[in-house]
Amino acid sequence: MATVLGAGLIGVSAAQARELRYAMGFPPGPDLGVAGKKYAERVEELTDGELSVKVYALSLLNFVETPIGVSDGMADIGYVLTPLLSTAVSKHEPGCGILHAAAPAG
Repeated sequence: MATVLGAGLIGVSAAQARELRYAMGFPPGPDLGVAGKKYAERVEELTDGELSVKVYALSLLNFVETPIGVSDGMADIGYVLTPLLSTAVSKHEPGCGILHAAAPAG
């Protein structure tokens, strides 16, 4: 996911510093909720503060909504469960860019 995230954020400069929305279908708390927080901290550290990540744990989008929500720009990053992709794709128009893990910068 880091590779896809990096590819989606090429060209971000200090003048374009921004907060990314990270949708997770997990609730806040132990394990994956904590992992989302640590991911956000690491992104900010690796980008020298040019990027920050706000984690929406089980609040912005659920697992089924996440692929479409990222594709439509509701979130910039999404935790996707691949078995749910076929469900999400069948509810959305073909060619929607469903497999984007990070929305394009800008």
